[in-house]
Amino acid sequence: DRLLQKFKNAGVSAVELEAAKRRTAVAYLKGLQSSAVLADDLADSELIYGSWEATIRWYEDIMRLTVEDINRVALHYLKPDGRIIGRLERE
Repeated sequence: DRLLQKFKNAGVSAVELEAAKRRTAVAYLKGLQSSAVLADDLADSELIYGSWEATIRWYEDIMRLTVEDINRVALHYLKPDGRIIGRLERE
C-alpha cells in the first residue's frame, strides 16, 4: 500500500524514464548484433502481430513514451483493489 501510494504521489520522473529508455535501447541494440535473435524477434512479431515490422514499431513506441504516459497508465492500472498478492512457501 505504501509503495503504491508513494508512486501515485510522485510518479515516474523524467530522469527515471530516460534511464529506462537507455537500458531498453542498449538491450534492443545488443539483440540486433545477433542474427539468430533478430530472426527470432522478427518471426515472433510476424506470428503474434501479423507483421515483422512490429519489432521496429515496438522500439519506436518505447522511445516515444513520455512521463505523462507512464504516470497516466500507472494510475489507471496500479490500484489496490486490482492487485493479487501471492506468497511463496518452501515445501
